[in-house]
Amino acid sequence: MEENWTARKSTQYRNAFPEAPARIKRIRKLSGGILLKRDNATCWNSWNNLLETLLRPEIRHAIEIYVDENPLLEEDRLERREWKLLEKVQEILSTFKLATKAMEGHQATLTHLLPSIDFLLNT
Repeated sequence: MEENWTARKSTQYRNAFPEAPARIKRIRKLSGGILLKRDNATCWNSWNNLLETLLRPEIRHAIEIYVDENPLLEEDRLERREWKLLEKVQEILSTFKLATKAMEGHQATLTHLLPSIDFLLNT
C-alpha cells in the first residue's frame, strides 16, 4: 500500500511540476555540480544535511542567480534575516548530529547516552 501511495504522489508531483528536472539541472550547473540533500524520514540528520548543503556559498549563490533569472520566483527570494535563521537552525541541528553520530553502532550503551544528553543540554 505504501509503494502505491508513493508512486501516486511521485506521479502527481511530476505532473504538477513538469519543469522540476530542468530547474534541478540549472541549479546543479550554477552550483558547479552540487545538489541539495533531501529530507529523509529514516535519517535523523537529514534536515541538518540539507541545511549544510543549502548554506554552502556555491548553492546559495546558485539559488540567488536562479531567482534572478526567474522573475516569478521573486516573492520566494530568501531575505538576509531568513538566511540567518536557517544558519541558526542548522547550528542547533548540528549538535544533534554530533550526539546521534556518537551513539551510532552496536557499541552504544546507556553509559554513552548520558554524556550525549549532557552535551545537548549544555550547548
